[in-house]
Amino acid sequence: MGALHAEEQFLHGRRKLRQAGKQIRNVIQSAYKIERRAGGLKDILGELPKREASIFRSQVSKLASEAKKEKRSLSKEISKISNYGISV
Repeated sequence: MGALHAEEQFLHGRRKLRQAGKQIRNVIQSAYKIERRAGGLKDILGELPKREASIFRSQVSKLASEAKKEKRSLSKEISKISNYGISV
């Protein structure tokens, strides 16, 4: 009975990791979208007078940078899950 319970726990944990991995992948996709939109926004801001646009350009750059850091961090978590042999 102990081995059966251990196997059930193992499979449950495996399912949880797979679900977490899929959620992380979705967040990574959102980060990609934020980066792309920020790039487009920077292009639009480039057409505005420098003084007015500089504050916004700075904020957009900061947001894109944060998204990139988050994406990098989450990609590492996906790698950890994959290293356990769990496809995500």
